[in-house]
Amino acid sequence: MPINYNSLGPDRQLNEIVFAGTHDAGINSGAASARTQSLDIRGQAAAGVRIFDLRVAAAGVAGTGPKRVELKAYHGITSDKTAQRLIMGGDGAVRQETLVRTKMKGGNFGMSLLDMLQDARDFVENEGQTEFLLLKFDKCTNWPLIAEACVSVLGGTRGSHGVLYPNGGNLN
Repeated sequence: MPINYNSLGPDRQLNEIVFAGTHDAGINSGAASARTQSLDIRGQAAAGVRIFDLRVAAAGVAGTGPKRVELKAYHGITSDKTAQRLIMGGDGAVRQETLVRTKMKGGNFGMSLLDMLQDARDFVENEGQTEFLLLKFDKCTNWPLIAEACVSVLGGTRGSHGVLYPNGGNLN
């Protein structure tokens, strides 16, 4: 049975609750030796996960034409270098960016950042005002592009800020 954190008491502070979390939450495909999850972000959230460890880097996209990258979850040993590449932003526009391009030396790339964010948004929107997700970005490259994608995908429809928590300070 999935965990419903609201049932623990809506008056509880975050520091009074032990949350289920997942390591390398976006690696649900690829070689079994590097895959860490069997469910996508929405599936993990439906099963009760509320804290997601997301490691994101720019992975090359196969194809002809100009070199292109996509921000994706990764798990493994990487090699980074700065390069000019085409990338699709959270708003769907493709543009040229100077960014840190990551190559995998051992491990897997997983879900795209845009898919992970859309899964998170879908879950929170479907749960109304009773549930939330904490996305913890760690060991990432291209922080401005990650932040832009988060605001673009998670901001918007529910209230003036969508499903993105816009306030700072003590969350308790």
